[in-house]
Amino acid sequence: MITALSLALLAGPALAQQPSDWDIHPSVLLTGADVPWGETIGSPTVVFNTRNNQYYMFFESRITATDPECPAGLWGIGSATSADGITWSVRSTPVIAPDPNSANPTFHSCVAAHPGAIYRETPQGGVIQVFFKGEQADDACTVLNPDPTWGCQQYTGVGRYRLRFNTLGQFIDEQLATAPVIAKDTNFGYPKPLRYTTVSGTTWLMSYGVYPNIELATAPAATGPWTERGIILDVTSSTAQSTTWVEDEFFSNALACRDSGALPYESFVGGRDTSFANVRDGGLGKAISTTGQPGTWTLGLTPFFEWVGDDDFRHWDVLRIGTSDYALWYDERDVSGNNQIRLASTIGTFTWNTADVYDKQCDAP
Repeated sequence: MITALSLALLAGPALAQQPSDWDIHPSVLLTGADVPWGETIGSPTVVFNTRNNQYYMFFESRITATDPECPAGLWGIGSATSADGITWSVRSTPVIAPDPNSANPTFHSCVAAHPGAIYRETPQGGVIQVFFKGEQADDACTVLNPDPTWGCQQYTGVGRYRLRFNTLGQFIDEQLATAPVIAKDTNFGYPKPLRYTTVSGTTWLMSYGVYPNIELATAPAATGPWTERGIILDVTSSTAQSTTWVEDEFFSNALACRDSGALPYESFVGGRDTSFANVRDGGLGKAISTTGQPGTWTLGLTPFFEWVGDDDFRHWDVLRIGTSDYALWYDERDVSGNNQIRLASTIGTFTWNTADVYDKQCDAP
C-alpha cells in the first residue's frame, strides 16, 4: 500500500531539462472562438495516433456559466486533430456533453472536464482512452430515482470515453462508459493515465488531484477495476514546503516515462499558493519515481516555469519526443480572462519527426 510521499531533493542528471531549455511557440494554437459549441477552451491533453499519423487533442469547454441545475455551469469535452501538433481542426460537436435535464441524468450531467488521454496501438488498429472529471447537480438526490451507482454528491468520479481505429487509422466507433471507473465525492480533478508493461503483464496507472495533493490509482485494464493507492505528492512534506513554487497545493499532474523501456516514471506537476482569495504564485516542475511500481517520488527543487497570479500554465499535458525531449500543450488566460492553448517544447524547434513521438507507456524487463 502506498503511503504519503516522502519527497527528496532532486539533484544531478535526474532532471533532464532546465528552465532555460524550454521554448514557447510564438503563436496561440486555439482559443474559445475555435469551439463552435462552447464558450471557452482549456485543459488540453494530447496523444499521437501511429496508425494515421495524427495528433488528437481533447479539451474542456464551458457551454454556459449559468444553469439552474448546475452550480459550476455546464462543461463538455471536445476534440481536435492535427498533422503537426500546431495547426488544429476542431470537431464541430462535443465528444462528451452534459444534459442536466435528461430524464435519466448521467454522472456527468453538469460537468465533463479535465480530460486525460492515452493512445495504444493494437493488432486490430488503435485505441484512445480518455479519462475525465464528472460532476452532477448538487441536488441530484432530489430527482426521480437517482442512480445509486454514483451517489448524490456534486462530484461523482473519473469517467472514461474510448475511441477505436482500424489498422489504416480509420475511425471505427466510440463509447462512453455509463458509470465512473473511480468514484470520488470530493474536490478532485486532472486524471492522467500511463501504462506500465513487463513480461508479467500490464498495469494501468492514473494520477489525479485530490486537493491539495496528488493521488494514484492502478488497474489491470482501462476499464478497471481501479484500486486507489493513496497520496504520491504531499504538500505537507518538508521538501515540498522548502520549495518556492509548491506552497500549499499540487495540481495538474501529467505522467510520462523515458525511452528504451527505462524507468523512471516522470511527473510534470504544478504547485501553487491558494492561501489567498486568488492564486498568488506557482510553478510547473518535475518529480520522478525510479521504482518498478509507483512509490517514492523525488521532487525537483527548481521548476521549469514560475508565475505570479493564476493566468499562466493553468493545465497541461506532455508527449515525449525521442529519448529526453518533450512537447507540452497547456492553457493560459488571455488579456480578456479567457483560456487559450499554447505549446512549449525542449527541442529548440517546433518541428520533429513523428517517428520520435512516444506514447504514454513504460516498458521494462
